[in-house]
Amino acid sequence: MKREAGVTEHTVHENTEDLSGLAYIGTGRILSPAGRKIVQLYTLAHECGHIFLHNSGPGYTFPGHVKEFEAESYAHQAFREHDMTVPRRLSSWGRKYVASWIERDRAANIPIDPRAIAYARGRRSPYEPLRMVPATWKIFRAEADPTPPTIAARLLRLRSLRTVVKRAVQPVQR
Repeated sequence: MKREAGVTEHTVHENTEDLSGLAYIGTGRILSPAGRKIVQLYTLAHECGHIFLHNSGPGYTFPGHVKEFEAESYAHQAFREHDMTVPRRLSSWGRKYVASWIERDRAANIPIDPRAIAYARGRRSPYEPLRMVPATWKIFRAEADPTPPTIAARLLRLRSLRTVVKRAVQPVQR
């Protein structure tokens, strides 16, 4: 899992009870549990998601709530790709975690991505397609539409995103 995500160094927590993780975006390095228990492996998969999706390119500059939402989806999809199941309690915890990042970013007046809101509220599956997946994955690559979107579809998506962002940053009228 680490290799396919591009993790270059994995530092394991000294305290085996510590279930937190950290991805050092831009370096390829992560700090997380060893991954010997399902909960530890889920944290490890989440941090791998950060490295794969946010280590460079456009993902590097995404707001925190988007990065966390994408890393949660990546962890779910990585589990499925490797024939494992994410326990419901971890899935539920992940939705609450993304919701906390939404509130943090909202307080900082950062426009909120509606996909993250839908995910946090349980209205979006973590198995919806990601922007990209590792080349070694078979399940999620097969489900992706092989035809590139038309120019008209790209423009429509761009206009929709602009509308969402404009509405999110407009001051509340009283």
